[in-house]
Amino acid sequence: MIIGQHVSQNANDKKELEPALEAIKETTGQLPEKLSMDNGYLSGDNLDMVQSSGIDMANKSRC
Repeated sequence: MIIGQHVSQNANDKKELEPALEAIKETTGQLPEKLSMDNGYLSGDNLDMVQSSGIDMANKSRC
């Protein structure tokens, strides 16, 4: 189920988590309770943002 989307010209996803969460919040009126993301989103800034938002985060690595 897709509940938010946005377009970007960034080469990787490290700066895409915040716009993705904003799109989800715009569509549903709230942030998700849980979030799973692949390693492309991993950065210190993203981890700090998710932790401060109270979202329960699971990381799924691609092999």
